[in-house]
Amino acid sequence: MEMNKSDIKGDILSNWDYLTATNYPEDVLNELAESALPVYYHRILSDWTEMPNEYTDSWKDSITVEKDGTVSLGKNPSIYTLMLVDLFNYYSDTYQEVYDEIKQDKEQEANELEEVSQ
Repeated sequence: MEMNKSDIKGDILSNWDYLTATNYPEDVLNELAESALPVYYHRILSDWTEMPNEYTDSWKDSITVEKDGTVSLGKNPSIYTLMLVDLFNYYSDTYQEVYDEIKQDKEQEANELEEVSQ
């Protein structure tokens, strides 16, 4: 994968001040997830084959099909476009998961420090 959980954790920690200052951290996390997407076809294919199987064809749950048969990705999206949507879903979920873990750890540390100082 282009980004593993350790890389994602580092990305979140380097953006921690911004994430905690915003009212919508999920938007920032989605931006970070989008920036983790590979650009080149061979990396898209490589990352897609390495991602967990539950994200395969997850694009079907993310796309709205219009009455005329078009989807938000265009009338005939390429397989690489669909793979990118799957990868985005994976990275988005992983960024959120890692963010929640870090947030919980930091809250626990703050609570422990508060208990010690009392």
